[in-house]
Amino acid sequence: MQWPIRNSYKEALPQTGSALLLIGSIVCMFAASVSGQDAPAATAETAHALTPVEQQFFDHLTEIRNYLLEAGRFGLTGDCTWEMASPAGTANGTLHVKLAIGSGQRVRLEIGPSAAAPPGFVVISDGMRLFRSYVATNRYCLLDTPTPRDDLENDGITMPAVQATGMQFLIRTNPQGSLRAQTTHVEALGTVDVGGQPCTRYRIVLANGERWTLDLAQAKPPLPQQLTAETTIASQEEKVTRYTARSVFHWLKPSDVSDGLFAISPPAGGQQVASLAELRGDAIHQDTPHQLAAMQFENLDGSPVTIAQARGDRPMVIYFWASWATPSADAMPAINRFLQEYSAKDVRFLAVNVGDAPDHVAQIAKERGLNVPLACDPKAVALEPFGIKALPGVAVFDSQGELILSLDGSTAERLAKVKASLDAVLR
Repeated sequence: MQWPIRNSYKEALPQTGSALLLIGSIVCMFAASVSGQDAPAATAETAHALTPVEQQFFDHLTEIRNYLLEAGRFGLTGDCTWEMASPAGTANGTLHVKLAIGSGQRVRLEIGPSAAAPPGFVVISDGMRLFRSYVATNRYCLLDTPTPRDDLENDGITMPAVQATGMQFLIRTNPQGSLRAQTTHVEALGTVDVGGQPCTRYRIVLANGERWTLDLAQAKPPLPQQLTAETTIASQEEKVTRYTARSVFHWLKPSDVSDGLFAISPPAGGQQVASLAELRGDAIHQDTPHQLAAMQFENLDGSPVTIAQARGDRPMVIYFWASWATPSADAMPAINRFLQEYSAKDVRFLAVNVGDAPDHVAQIAKERGLNVPLACDPKAVALEPFGIKALPGVAVFDSQGELILSLDGSTAERLAKVKASLDAVLR
C-alpha cells in the first residue's frame, strides 16, 4: 500500500469550526493500550448501572481494544460528509482521512477533500521526529521530539480535520476518560448492511447532548464501520448551529501497515519552515497597534471591553477558545499552570470565547477551573486580524501595546514560543 505525497492539491482544508467527539470516545478505551498505556477502568458503581444492551455494547468495545492491543498496529480510512446549518446559512463538504498507527508513537496521516484527490496535508512520525507537510504551499516542518503523538493532540491544522471524521482519539495517547462515563443512553436498533458488511446499529446519547448512530460489524472483531453524529452549538441570542457528520470507515489488516509507511521523506523542492502558521503561508495581519487595542469584545454581562482596557500598562496574553473546539478546551489544564506562573509576574490575561452563549462560557470556564477574566467574541471578528485560522489561538502584547506574537494551536512548541516572548519583554 502506498500513500504518496503529491504536490498538485491547491485548496486549503475546510474550516468546519467543529470539534465533535464522534467515534473518538469509543476508541479512547483501546487506543491508549495500543501505545502501551492502560485505559481507565470503569467504576463498580457505573458497571452495575449498565442495561443488557449497554453491557453488550461495551463488551464489543472491549473486543476491539483487545484486537488492536494484540495487533500492535492498525490502519484505516475515513470518508466523511458533513453539514453545518446555522441562521446565517448552510455549509457542507467532504473529507478523506488515511491513518496508520504503529508501535513507538509512529503515525502516518493524510487528509484531503476526497479519496480521488491528492492529500492536502500529510503528517508522519517515525517515533523520534514529527513531519508535517502542507501541500498547498509546498512547505513542511520537521520537529525532533520523543512524543510525536502527544504533540499532535492539539495541532491546530491536523486535529480539526481529523475530528470531523471522528478519528482523533486514535491519534491521542492519553484519552480523556471513557465513553462509559459520558454515555447516558444506548439503544440497539437492529441489523443493517454497510458496504456488504452486516452490522449491529446502536443509538448512543452522550451527556453533552450529542447523538450518535454507530454501526459495529457483526464479524470478529466488531470494528466500527459507520458513524453518524449530530450536535448543536448554542450561540448568542438563542441561535443554534446544527452540525451533522456521517463517516464510513475502512479498516486495513495489521499486516498491511508496513514499517515503510512511517519513513520520513521531505518533498522534493519543499521549503522547510518552523511553525504551522508559516506552513500554511499565512500573511501577517495589517492592522495597526491602535486598531488592535481598540478591538471590542463583550463581557459576560454584555458590556463592552477593549484590549487596551483589559491590558492597562502591562504585557498581556489573549487566549481564544470555544467549547466546540475540543483542543482549546482540553488545553485548559496546561493554560492554568501557565497562568499561575506568569500572573505572579504581573502579566495580564484575557480568555476570549468564540461563538458560545455567555452563560455557557461561564459554566465551561468554571468546570475547567479557568481563573482568568473572560470575554466573548460572538461573531469571531478578532480571529482574522490576529491571523488565527484554528482554535485555540494566542496573542501576546508587550507593555506598550505592541502585538509581538500571534499563534494558533496549543502544542508544546507553541507554549514555549509564548513563554519566550513574554520572558523577553519582562527582562
